[in-house]
Amino acid sequence: MSVIIDLVTAGVSKLIELVPLWVAASAEKKAEIEAKARSLVSGLDALFSAADVKDDAATQAARDALK
Repeated sequence: MSVIIDLVTAGVSKLIELVPLWVAASAEKKAEIEAKARSLVSGLDALFSAADVKDDAATQAARDALK
């Protein structure tokens, strides 16, 4: 659990550091920063989606077992 908390803390810190860079960046650089951030978030969303599918399957299996 501490590893995840450390990663989240580091991620939030990096995002905070990124704000002044983004504000001062050219339109092209802003687009690059935004694209990278969206890509990283999409990667995390994919992990959560996969976990949701696994959880849904386990829930359905438990429901079927109770029938």
